[in-house]
Amino acid sequence: MSDERDFGIAAYFTIKDYKTCGYLRIGSILSPAGCGWPAFTSLHLRPCFLADHDNWQTHLWLLPVQQSDRHHFVPKLLLRPWLVEQDGQRNLHGYWWNTKTHNQKLACKKRGLEAFCFKLDLLSLRAHKLGRDAIERVFFGEIDRKGAQARDLLLENGPAKLSSERRVDFARLLLSLEARRPATVKRVRTDGRDYFAKELNTDRQILAAMAEHGVVETPSDYVENVLGVSLEDKALAGIQRLIDNPAVGNVLINAHWDLKKLGLSDGSFVLSDRPLIRIHGYNSPGATWVLPLTPEVAFFAVNHAANLAKLRSVPAHRFAKETNKSSALQTECFVFSADLHHEVWLGKYLRQKTRATAAPDGGGEPCGSKSGVRHHGGPTSSSLRPKSWRPG
Repeated sequence: MSDERDFGIAAYFTIKDYKTCGYLRIGSILSPAGCGWPAFTSLHLRPCFLADHDNWQTHLWLLPVQQSDRHHFVPKLLLRPWLVEQDGQRNLHGYWWNTKTHNQKLACKKRGLEAFCFKLDLLSLRAHKLGRDAIERVFFGEIDRKGAQARDLLLENGPAKLSSERRVDFARLLLSLEARRPATVKRVRTDGRDYFAKELNTDRQILAAMAEHGVVETPSDYVENVLGVSLEDKALAGIQRLIDNPAVGNVLINAHWDLKKLGLSDGSFVLSDRPLIRIHGYNSPGATWVLPLTPEVAFFAVNHAANLAKLRSVPAHRFAKETNKSSALQTECFVFSADLHHEVWLGKYLRQKTRATAAPDGGGEPCGSKSGVRHHGGPTSSSLRPKSWRPG
């Protein structure tokens, strides 16, 4: 249709100034000029080698010098509304199921924003001219900054008044929540590096060039040991394309967006450390996205107009109950609540997480984080869906 928004154009040209904060390039697989070593210019991996910019150095002064090794997989902007003020301090109340005690029970960790939803060196590179934390600080930093602005406008004015650019900003924030999960990052690092190595080691042109020069190492070893290019860094850089993916982004920003607001008697939303709830694949007519934004307001998006009408008709208290159940069932470890009354039911659902977990006080490692990646929602798909809802 003529007024359809374009995620690709908006994300790549309208919004992002790639002279200052675009895709991060992670080296080139090329041999030094004139040295006689084989040049891997024919490598068929170029889509994953991200665009370069001549004036990166010009804009380095815009970036903070201090590097961080504490990388949050749930941005603090989403956690902040669940802070609870008590005894002059503002802390998150993170509920988790403690399996390390003799009598397993619901436990609550009360700490500040910095104490939750992080993993040390989650997105750290081995080396980069902008710092080892360039992906976390530059790429995801921009997503969080613009996503927070879009979130604020969404809460203030509703989705109808969001510009196309702001819709893209918020969509990128949503897509980033699954992309930066520790399980996803781990898989990108390992599977991506293995893929690059396999492509190098089976490329006949590269193998012939190395044999001609008497190089006995495998191409992947040569690239890493001689050329000094980290294949794992190259794989990790590709995580940026999981977010700026026009195939998914175009569908999401053109979906039907709305907010579900709770009244005084409707209860409140909890937030899990895997905050985004997804039902069905992104291009399915029944696709649904739900993200609690505050204890009183949740965002949702659906592909089909009939499902928009059905979700709007769901009573607010029921929507909150089913959303909270979904959040608890798909959590990695913590569920955040600003209301004590959620303690009554949280244990029932967190107890179903039968993972052997370490006590979370030791750091930001998610309890029992698994290495698998689920692309079409968690085990909670049916819990959020109203009984009478049939995808349109």
